[in-house]
Amino acid sequence: MALVLAGRVEESTTSSNLDAPVLGGALDQCRSFQSSVPDVSVLPYVMEHTTENEWECGIGRYAGGKLSRYNEAIVASSNSGQLVNFSPGTKRIALVQSALLPILTAESDWVFDGFLRVEGGNFFRYFGNGSDGDLTVTSSTLTLDSDKQYRRVVISGSGAINTNGYVLRAWVLDLRNAGAGAIRNDGGNGGHGSSSGGGSGGEPPGQGTIGGNEDVSGRDGRPGDNTPIAGISGGAIGGRGGDGGAGGQAGREAFGGNNRGPGGAAGTAIGSYTVSGISDYVDPTGAIVAGFAATEGSAPGGSGSGSSTRGGGGSGAPGGVILLIAAFLLVDSSGTAGGAIRANGGNGGNGGTAITGDDGGGGGGGGGGGGWVNVVYLHKIGSKTGAIVCNGGSGGNGGNGTGGGDGGEGAAGGDGGRVTIVRLGSGPSNTVGSSGSAGSSASGETGGAGGAGGTLSVNL
Repeated sequence: MALVLAGRVEESTTSSNLDAPVLGGALDQCRSFQSSVPDVSVLPYVMEHTTENEWECGIGRYAGGKLSRYNEAIVASSNSGQLVNFSPGTKRIALVQSALLPILTAESDWVFDGFLRVEGGNFFRYFGNGSDGDLTVTSSTLTLDSDKQYRRVVISGSGAINTNGYVLRAWVLDLRNAGAGAIRNDGGNGGHGSSSGGGSGGEPPGQGTIGGNEDVSGRDGRPGDNTPIAGISGGAIGGRGGDGGAGGQAGREAFGGNNRGPGGAAGTAIGSYTVSGISDYVDPTGAIVAGFAATEGSAPGGSGSGSSTRGGGGSGAPGGVILLIAAFLLVDSSGTAGGAIRANGGNGGNGGTAITGDDGGGGGGGGGGGGWVNVVYLHKIGSKTGAIVCNGGSGGNGGNGTGGGDGGEGAAGGDGGRVTIVRLGSGPSNTVGSSGSAGSSASGETGGAGGAGGTLSVNL
């Protein structure tokens, strides 16, 4: 799909289909859209009534002799910056070489030096007002500390943005030379169990203004017990992985060898919020919709149980929620790395390994479930296979036993997460990842292997 600039393109219409008016032919000494614009193009336009004080300027999509208009892409209008419900009669529709276009095409910095201005309208409300300026990240990782409204974001090389649970809006989001994990919100890995105690739970992903509002604490494994602890079902996206269970103080039975921490699922809450379009993320005032902001994500993995003296593995934390809203999204089939946008669950820690006596090994910690990535755009330039990943973390291995003590069980891998892509003018695309694999049982003194995490890879 092309982004088009052309001169003296103007037609009239008397169409009653205002969402996508049928163009009625070129005006005198002007050219038609059909003769000047490739079919299926994005372009800046102005539409005005010939006898009424009704007009609007925006960014539309031309296809099949019609111009589709979008309330969210109105830059200015006689209806206070919103879509105009035109009265019956003749309207003129012209392709305009808008001052907005140099900004959207991201070609030159000089357009921001003060003498070009973009009116707001609904475009500002949905795609941001550009108040955070331009951002270029070529090295190191920038961690967001609030919702951002950029004019242009360019990520390349080893540069990365940790969204940290905040919303990123930009007129232009340029990922043509972005590396893997250029935009991320991952869950942390669980720590390994040892003789001194259970492994620590993985650190949670960022939970800023989006991603749920539950307690971020995890559930810890039981010490020297044969009952594993599951992750919080459908747990808070900011949920921390549970610590592995500590070793028991008495007895030599290989309790950890008979149990494992189950893997974190892409919890039920991740599917509890329905997205039909951009208005399910941003309300008409420009604020983030409260229902989306409170939606939880994946569950953390289950904590590994301790054996008689060895600690269980800590569970992996879940992947976080990401929301990216861009008027123009730029990707490249060779320059953009696979997994440039990422919300992976953390790996579970290994169970502690017995050292002396007839001691059993600790159980592995479960992998965290993959997160939820949301991408909204008006127009995309280029394509990339596997640009978005939301994989579940792998389960931790069970610790080995000694002196006849059984090894601990391997834990399950977390489920893959969810990706939702919304292109203005079309319905959302929802993709859910595969389930994680179960860990294996111990074989005598040898601890079981942790299961692989579920996967999810989505194209842009």
